[in-house]
Amino acid sequence: MPKRRSGGEIPLPEGWEECRDFDGKVFFIDHNTHQTSWIDPRDRFIKPQTFADCIGDELPYGWEGCHDPEIGVYYIDHINRKLVRRCSSKTNR
Repeated sequence: MPKRRSGGEIPLPEGWEECRDFDGKVFFIDHNTHQTSWIDPRDRFIKPQTFADCIGDELPYGWEGCHDPEIGVYYIDHINRKLVRRCSSKTNR
């Protein structure tokens, strides 16, 4: 794990930058590979890796919970690039 800064924050890996889109949503640029990501690269060090490791409403690394007024709650699996209407792994716990 990378060393934390004095404020307790883990710094971004070398060559990464945190940015915001036009709506203010945070995304990350990896200047090493010239790719962007919605996933904070530091999450792999601090987030659970599987649903089995999650506590309460926590989601694992790469997952995001969202709410739409028309369809309700849905989940985004950024790793596999999938939208999931109902997260069965969370509801079956």
